[in-house]
Amino acid sequence: GWIESMWTDGFTAGCGTDPLIYCPLRDHTRAEGSVFFLIIKKGVGYDPPPPVGIFDDVALTAWYAGWVEAAYNAGILPACQTAPLSFCPEDELDRAWAAYMMVQAKDIPIP
Repeated sequence: GWIESMWTDGFTAGCGTDPLIYCPLRDHTRAEGSVFFLIIKKGVGYDPPPPVGIFDDVALTAWYAGWVEAAYNAGILPACQTAPLSFCPEDELDRAWAAYMMVQAKDIPIP
């Protein structure tokens, strides 16, 4: 099926590895969406640069730190707050923001 194809092609790592599971009914976070849409934009082999700590709410040691900074810098997803600059990485990625990210990742022109 399509989930297996996304995993095989490197577009998702799923939500668990032992056993390998996808969790299709679980909501995605802004951090997870950053990974997914950066891979769509940059390709499966993309590895974000090391994080520099631009967000007040993202620890440099967080697994997603480089990904959320790269998504922000690429214009794929804006900060959730500007003072202090915050990303809200664990917040739910709703359908509206997912659509925004797809438009940005695929460079779809807005009429």
